[in-house]
This record gives sequence, structure tokens and C-alpha cells, in this order.
Amino acid sequence: MDSALLHKYFSCETSEEEEKAILSWVAASATNRSFFNDERKLWNALTLHGSALNAENEQFKRQKAPIISMKRWMQAAAVLLTIIGGTWLYRHNNFAEQSSPIITVSVPSGKRQKVVLPDSSIVWLNAKTTLKYPQYFNNSTREVALDGEAYFEVTHSDKHPFVVTTGVYSVNVFGTKFNVDAYHHKLKVETVLISGSVGIKQGNKPIVILKPKEKFVWDCVNKQAKINAVETETYLSWLDGLYQFTETPFAEMLETLNNYYPEYHIVLNDSSLKQYQFTGRFRQEEKEQDVLEVAQALIPFRYEIDSTKKLITIFKKHH
Repeated sequence: MDSALLHKYFSCETSEEEEKAILSWVAASATNRSFFNDERKLWNALTLHGSALNAENEQFKRQKAPIISMKRWMQAAAVLLTIIGGTWLYRHNNFAEQSSPIITVSVPSGKRQKVVLPDSSIVWLNAKTTLKYPQYFNNSTREVALDGEAYFEVTHSDKHPFVVTTGVYSVNVFGTKFNVDAYHHKLKVETVLISGSVGIKQGNKPIVILKPKEKFVWDCVNKQAKINAVETETYLSWLDGLYQFTETPFAEMLETLNNYYPEYHIVLNDSSLKQYQFTGRFRQEEKEQDVLEVAQALIPFRYEIDSTKKLITIFKKHH
């Protein structure tokens, strides 16, 4: 297999036919898989250099990537849709009377789902994400509740503000595109603004209004907020079946893998490994063990697989 074609695959520039040919070649033998992983390590090493990573980010445009269409995800996703009548979940777990039934969308591990809201706003839900919203927006405020990660394209309406509530803060939307990462088990909650404008509030207290290409991060442990300028493509790569890490804490990386791979659950056995960070990009169809083998090039760990318990345990590797 040509190295240039593999690097093209890692950069999400291959056609569907090329992708199938590569995956078939990788599955054909252990030698092919070893060569594939070595090339992956080389390609990931390039992303450690800022100039190379920036160049790749410029080349990687979400709307141009030919891989894994949303239609294919939608066909594959086994998504639970339930309608709950009578009440609507507002911030701080309070309930308010609503004439409209509540729809709950829960996406399992390794899947994605598109949701069209009653006002025609579009939401893409990442793995292990739950979204709750009324079947009809009858009130002046269009409010939805999120646990997990979602990308929103909100229909503009001056008379009907759009609000996304999380377990930590709310995002008040003025007609825009943005991404919210608010998994309940994470130690931080993030909002990245793609275009338009959003305001961040805690309860009734306004915190900040974001500008495009800004990321708001709330540290749930230290109760501190931070705003950074970011390249938004990095935070939208999951829409195209990629997960990208940039100096990501190892423990957080493993939690992300648990979201994407339902077959095995990863457990970190040694807390000293939490100090390490990882930079790299992977495609969702790559095997979990392949991702871990690439990470081993940068982080000193080994892992054991318990097929009976469906468990992968991470240990510190001692030289």
C-alpha cells in the first residue's frame, strides 16, 4: 500500500472507494495492519508540530470531506426516541408546566444522530448524548436540555430566544452555529461558537457573550471560566467521524474512546498517567486497540484485555 494514499486517508481526503480498499487491505494480514499503524504514528507525529497541524487544519474542511456521510450514520444509528408527556426539564432539574409533550433522544456509544427541532433548527448529537426538547415550542423561549455533545444550527427568531441548558450553565442563542460539549461526567464544559452570537449564563447571571471562533470553558472543579480563540474545525471533526486530540489529558482521551467504542470499556489503573497529554487524530472506523497502540508511542503504558468482562485496563509501563 502506498504511504501517500494512507496519509491521504488519515487526512480525510480519500474517496469512499479508496477508503474501502484501504480498510480491506488492512484487514487482510497482520503485516498490513502493522504497516498501517506505523504510518499512522508517523502521520500523528507530524501533528505535534504547530505549523504542520495548522496546515492540515486549513486543508481539512468539514463540508468537503467525502468520508462517512451523515446519511450512512443515520441508517446505522440505533437511537431511542421516547415521548414524555406533561412536563419539561428546565435548568437545575426543575420542572415547569408545558402543554407540549417532551421528546427525549438518546444516542448510544459509537453512533451519531441528526435531530430537526420543531422550529426547523438542526442538531447533530455525538455518541452517548441525550437531548430533551418539547414536541412543540409553545412558550416564548425555545429551550432544550443537553447531556453530552451536540452541534447546533439554530433558526433565528428575535421573538423566541433559543436556550440550551446543561448541568452547569445555559447557552442563550441569537441565531447561530455552535458546538456544546457538556457530558455530565467531565470536569469541564465547553462551548465553541462557529458563527453568530451566543451568551453564557449561570442561572440568571450573565457571564459572557462569545464572538465567532471563541471557546468558553467552565472548570467544574475550580469554578473558573476561560475564553480562548480557537480553530473551529478541530471541534467539528466528530461530525465527519473523526476525533481529534490536541494536548488532551490522557484520562480525558480514554473517556472519549469509551464514548466511541461500545464493545469494551477502558479503565485507567494508574493515576500517574493522568499527567500525560496526547495529540493526534483518528477515524472512528479504526479499531480501539489500534488507537491505543498509536498512543503508546507517546505515553508509557501497557494494556490488558479481558474479553469475558469486555474490559481494557491501562497500566503504567515500567522500563
